[in-house]
Amino acid sequence: MWAKSNGGAGAWNSPVTSRHDLNPDSKGYLIYDSQPSGVWTFWSGNGTRNGNWQIGWPKVKLGQWQHIAIIYDNATETKKLTLRGNLKGSTKELVAPNDKTPFNIGSGSDYGTTYHFEGLIDDVAVWNNALTSREIRNVMNNGVPRGAPAVVGFSASPPLIRSGGDRHLSWEVLRADSVSITPGVGSVAGASGQVVVSPDATTTYTLTAVGDSTPNATAQLTVGVDVEAMPLVLSEFVADNQNGLTDADGDPEDWIEIHNPNPFAIELEGWSLTDNPLRPDKWEIPDPEHSRRRIPDRFCV
Repeated sequence: MWAKSNGGAGAWNSPVTSRHDLNPDSKGYLIYDSQPSGVWTFWSGNGTRNGNWQIGWPKVKLGQWQHIAIIYDNATETKKLTLRGNLKGSTKELVAPNDKTPFNIGSGSDYGTTYHFEGLIDDVAVWNNALTSREIRNVMNNGVPRGAPAVVGFSASPPLIRSGGDRHLSWEVLRADSVSITPGVGSVAGASGQVVVSPDATTTYTLTAVGDSTPNATAQLTVGVDVEAMPLVLSEFVADNQNGLTDADGDPEDWIEIHNPNPFAIELEGWSLTDNPLRPDKWEIPDPEHSRRRIPDRFCV
């Protein structure tokens, strides 16, 4: 994180805190701007022992932005503190994870109600692994990564084509620097878009989104060419349910489960259910946005 301290009359102002300190049953970690002594400190809880301080405390420069990182390597039980990407202290100590109290930005104590940080804070980020000094400097110089990319949707329309026919592949991704579709398409532009493909045979396409963080995101779909679709199966049906699963309002849920045995998606837009053969469209399957995205060879509720 970046922090610019304005000091303060009290001691132990904290820009970041995740602490559960029952002393001696202490857990978690925090960063202190320990005015009036004027140093950055790394407190951590180590189970049944009292919390401990990080050695080699670097000085707080009032009114100046400083980049501070604390690192804990669980494999080696080693905790470190860096300033502007440079190691300022390291010691072997167990840090017990805090699973009791919230993560607080801009304040200290277990619930963030006291020891408020006097100054400005930016680019606070938490990783689930111990970063190297090089990785920390990269974050310091380039900012916090956006996180791993994600595929929101990858679909094809129409679901089946004949040889020589066209099919539209549509995609939507998040946090991606580059997007590609294989085989035969290559790189595509934009976080969302559409391309036309004309496969000669049934083909499985793979969408790959690459961002500034791992892992890459992928999705696949199959285009059926010159094939007949197997019929969908209504594999489960629940109506007028009085117990079991409930919805967000607390009411028992009704549902239908449809199995698509095909390796390619089937659009459900326009499909309907009925208990009256004279009214085949009595209950139309809702939400065409979702009905266009039937997962191949899967069950859908």
